[in-house]
Amino acid sequence: MVHNNLQIDLNEPDLFLDSDSLSQLPKDLLTIPFLHDVLSEDFVFYYQNHADRLGIEGSIRRIVYEHDLTLKDKLFSSLLDQPAQAALWHDKQGHLSHYMVLIQRSGLSKLLEPLLFAATSDSQLSKTEISSIKINSETIPVYQLRYNGNNALMFATYQDKMLVFSSTDMLFKDDQQDTEATAIASDLLSGKKRWQASFGLEERAAEKTPVRQRIVVSARLLGFGYQRLMPSFAGVRFEMGNDGWHSF
Repeated sequence: MVHNNLQIDLNEPDLFLDSDSLSQLPKDLLTIPFLHDVLSEDFVFYYQNHADRLGIEGSIRRIVYEHDLTLKDKLFSSLLDQPAQAALWHDKQGHLSHYMVLIQRSGLSKLLEPLLFAATSDSQLSKTEISSIKINSETIPVYQLRYNGNNALMFATYQDKMLVFSSTDMLFKDDQQDTEATAIASDLLSGKKRWQASFGLEERAAEKTPVRQRIVVSARLLGFGYQRLMPSFAGVRFEMGNDGWHSF
């Protein structure tokens, strides 16, 4: 069990997403008849125009402009349009406010080089003091991007992978980096399937039919604290393939 300053176990997310494209997830959810009736097209508009998303895009756009970088204007949107895995944990109020997102894109490290170089002299983008993420004896720097005033996210990149997480408290216990939490971050960046294993999910390559979207919700989130009364219930899984959505 891995605990940190947030008192969450990074090995066991409350909700896990495995997606061919995070940006397509809202539209794909609307293909479920009862969700389409409840959410409507306003859900997609809300997702695309959420204050955090717009704030992050605005911060990146400002950095690109002020540092005269040769990067796409829609860099953040293009990253969301890549294969990704996202793990979320609930806070004390029950909101899924703690997250880690692993994005994979060919040539990602090369693409982000100009942006990371700007971290040496930018007011919103900076390199943090986290220094214990190591892969094959290589130390992986962790960066902080501030947006919308006091909000911030952390990210690290290695080869074709980018790990984004909601706060440094995910890797710290008190004022020291937690060894196991940091090892999880290293494993994710190096390609190990931590979250899939915790839910007993098959490798995508081993699946008989292709899955475009996968959502797994644990009993901890669905049980509202009463999961001890349902010991045999582990959670629920939704998958979208070529023939639509299925639940398990």
